[in-house]
Amino acid sequence: MQPSVPASETISAVAAMRWRISADKPFLTLAATDTTVTYDDFMRQVASLASELSDLGMQPGQTIATHFPTGIPALIAWQAVSAIGCVEMPIHPDLSGEPLQHILATCPPAAIIGEWSLHRNIAAVTVDPAPLMLFHGRPPNTPFPAAARDIEPVLQRAAKRLPEGKVSPSAAATVLFTSGTSGPAKGALLPHKQLHMVAQQVLEATGLNADDTYYCVHPLNHVAGKYMGVFAAMMAGAHVVLEERFDAAVWIERVHRHRITISMAHGPMLEMIHAQPASPLDAQHQMRRMMCCPLPLAIGAEFESRFDLAGIEMWGMTEIGNPLWTSVQAPRVPGSCGRLLAQWYDMQIADPQTDIPLPAGTVGEIQVRPRHPYTTMIEYTGRPDATAAAWRNQWFHTGDLAYQNASGDVFYLDRIGDRIRRRSENISSYEIEAAAMRSGMIAEAAAVGVPSGFQHDDEIKLFVVAGPHQEVDCTLLLTFLAGQLPHFMLPRYIETLSGLPRTPNKKVRKKELRDRPNGTGTWDRKAAGLRLRDLYRLP
Repeated sequence: MQPSVPASETISAVAAMRWRISADKPFLTLAATDTTVTYDDFMRQVASLASELSDLGMQPGQTIATHFPTGIPALIAWQAVSAIGCVEMPIHPDLSGEPLQHILATCPPAAIIGEWSLHRNIAAVTVDPAPLMLFHGRPPNTPFPAAARDIEPVLQRAAKRLPEGKVSPSAAATVLFTSGTSGPAKGALLPHKQLHMVAQQVLEATGLNADDTYYCVHPLNHVAGKYMGVFAAMMAGAHVVLEERFDAAVWIERVHRHRITISMAHGPMLEMIHAQPASPLDAQHQMRRMMCCPLPLAIGAEFESRFDLAGIEMWGMTEIGNPLWTSVQAPRVPGSCGRLLAQWYDMQIADPQTDIPLPAGTVGEIQVRPRHPYTTMIEYTGRPDATAAAWRNQWFHTGDLAYQNASGDVFYLDRIGDRIRRRSENISSYEIEAAAMRSGMIAEAAAVGVPSGFQHDDEIKLFVVAGPHQEVDCTLLLTFLAGQLPHFMLPRYIETLSGLPRTPNKKVRKKELRDRPNGTGTWDRKAAGLRLRDLYRLP
């Protein structure tokens, strides 16, 4: 059953349509407590908060920050901000200190709507000019700042209609701050039409429909959680189960108990799920489709078989949406993140220095441009230099390395900044990490390039996290890798950590690993007396 898509390509138009068509249908359920609201329950609270914001003087185009844990109030605030034509700036609930200060200084909001339990994060930083403050969830008899407002009574009014007003598909809808794996986070300003397109692509690629129950495990300050998950489900009229925090240990139990039919997870999440002990529930569930970004090559086929589902891979970025998708109608090409959605995008694999397109099979940068207006990022807020650099020569430069075969399948390899260059060879850190994971000795791996002492040349350092009840024997691991990788890809250094540093979206902070100096815990192949000629039985 395919849902009807409204002609007006805005967040508020989709919400109004769904309120009208599916008022009595369950919309959101909290995974941990089974608390459920219908589309009507939800939208009445949205309408009340939207009217309050208008009455307080909020004007279309102003930025309103939202600072909530994953939950129903976070989504009410999002929709209320969108309904009056303001720009939502969602802030991850764990963000505090300097990273929070950076976001609020880069894009000062006119108002902040947040959960009371997080108010100390905001109180500890400086926002100039001071925004209007609105809080939800204040415990009874708790002192309340004089300049702040309690939105609990507002939500209880349960209004019957959204405030009057028209939002254009070309208008800015949200500013989403990228993860900042290699530098300060940048705020990508995205229009309504782009976010509508992102959700529509999910419906077309996965068949998400009104009979589905979608399991959302991503934070709501991210395109994956809010727009590929909740907004796509709203567009389809589906039911959403919200998980406050991703937890691999409870994942299969939640999927089974809530009768989940579709979900999404990034590669590291899938690896964490796969590392859990096998359970009778692994195939006793109703989920047969899962969006994967990516489906890790080392475990992909086994993951699909174990959980009796089909992985749907895609590749994309906050700034441009998701140009590449695999198809559930065609055999999956192992390692490929999909083919181009040519009705939405132009793409080339090009030399990142010259922007000259490269032939099939040659590694280069993925460069993309839209085929329709207002379907990619408007700008990096406050960063005209970064915006101009990203859009050089009329192409958006993704910074991602890949190659495309003659059939049009694209194979993602690495971030340009994470590429390792050793002895004139360009090396994919992913291939080293995948080989290390096949050893069965470790739970996580991250490979980076570190200075070798030669100009424009790296040594390879592999960071690993031991598997449960295991210790990493570096000699055994390196010997295994020698049977998996060519000699120029073999790490010189191995260091065991208790866990890899990650962004809130579970991406490994490789810059932090590259900057980490060798110490007493760093194992050195050369110091251990292991020679490449011996490992590879070379003359």
